[in-house]
Amino acid sequence: MIQPFDFFILTTLLAGGFFGIFYFSYDRGLQSLIILFMGIAYVLWGVWHHKKEGLLVFRVILEYALFAGIGIIILLSLINKT
Repeated sequence: MIQPFDFFILTTLLAGGFFGIFYFSYDRGLQSLIILFMGIAYVLWGVWHHKKEGLLVFRVILEYALFAGIGIIILLSLINKT
């Protein structure tokens, strides 16, 4: 079942992270830290959401971790390229 509040929390976490990345555009180290925290928050949110739904299995955790890892790699490569 779709839980709008759950997705509101995810959207808020990710939007806050992207705001932080743009706000601290002068400090790549802080941007990198924000990106890492965004990835961790995404995985934790996925675990929390699926546990709440009763659908938490290792495969789901692995999927969230892999997508977070890919996102972290992409975002870090973008901020370090400029």
